[in-house]
Amino acid sequence: MKNESVDTMQHADLETHLIEVIKQMSEDEKRTLYRLLAAKNHIDQREHPRKMCAIKSDLQTPAGDYIDFIHNLSAGGAFIETSESFSVGQPIGLTFNLPNYPEAIHLTGVIVRTTSDGIGVQFKWPFEES
Repeated sequence: MKNESVDTMQHADLETHLIEVIKQMSEDEKRTLYRLLAAKNHIDQREHPRKMCAIKSDLQTPAGDYIDFIHNLSAGGAFIETSESFSVGQPIGLTFNLPNYPEAIHLTGVIVRTTSDGIGVQFKWPFEES
């Protein structure tokens, strides 16, 4: 099977070969592959669909206040592009404006993910108990 072209492999051989390749990947490579496949196939495990955007947001944290941009937004959370250093579990407040909405929106949440590009925030709604 090593010399066989991927274009001429039979379905079962292709699946077997893919599984073997995936087994040899590092955990980071597997996550990257999953993200690529999920994006291509529109797989999203989030409860609320995200919308791409570029919205200026004022961030309030116990360590200080910052201004950054929301990169994507949903009813459940947001990804904020930032070069600031934050920690998972850190509480955060966001204040931003939406087009065609007259009042500023104030939300609180918790940082659930950090990357080199920014932070993932899960919103805490008023009806949730602390």
